[in-house]
Amino acid sequence: KQVTGIEVLLRWQHPELGLVMPQDFIPLAEKNGFIVPLGEWVLRNACKQYVVWQSQGLVADDLKFAVNLSPKQLAKEQFMDTLVKILKETGMPPEHLELELTETAVMTSAIDLDSILEQLQMMGIKISIDDFGAGYSSLSRLKNLPVSTLKIDKSFISDLDKDPDDAMIVKSIIALGSNLGLNVIPEGVETEEQLNLLIQYQCPMVQGFYFGKQPLSDKEMADLLQKHKRQDD
Repeated sequence: KQVTGIEVLLRWQHPELGLVMPQDFIPLAEKNGFIVPLGEWVLRNACKQYVVWQSQGLVADDLKFAVNLSPKQLAKEQFMDTLVKILKETGMPPEHLELELTETAVMTSAIDLDSILEQLQMMGIKISIDDFGAGYSSLSRLKNLPVSTLKIDKSFISDLDKDPDDAMIVKSIIALGSNLGLNVIPEGVETEEQLNLLIQYQCPMVQGFYFGKQPLSDKEMADLLQKHKRQDD
């Protein structure tokens, strides 16, 4: 087992309300437009953190660092300029950055996503489709998009060891991804039973809180990376 990627998770530590989860504030940020500066702040700080870990020798050469994007960020004309500026300011290697878009966002976007995603691909940045299976992808559309990873929605994983239909769907997505030359990562793995089934399905990468509490702080993540580095050495 090894760490092949890290996903940045946003949490808000409110002075009066305590820990506020993203489902309680992201929809409001999307509605009032604050999601754009918020997303830029997340991306910049995530890149800074990655570069710190890289300077400490904690990240492998093939490790991916995933940051979620809102379609409203992509819709801004200056998105690419902002992204290039962040990469330059932080020293983040673009080939280690993976940007995540939900399946629904990709399939319903009113903007010319193809052009933007192709530009990102040319920069070496990877694109993943998050919550895959929860939306309504057109396979002809999917095969023409420059994406590298499908992340299976956790709703199919929670009852994987109990629901034959979920198991069939997951195996089908794994086969689809393999045939299209895409990485497939099931999300929401929380039990050993789920993990063992996914290993049986020949899925080489998984993600979930089975591997650690939610969420890890920067120090806790650094400790985990250090632990795996020692194991690899």
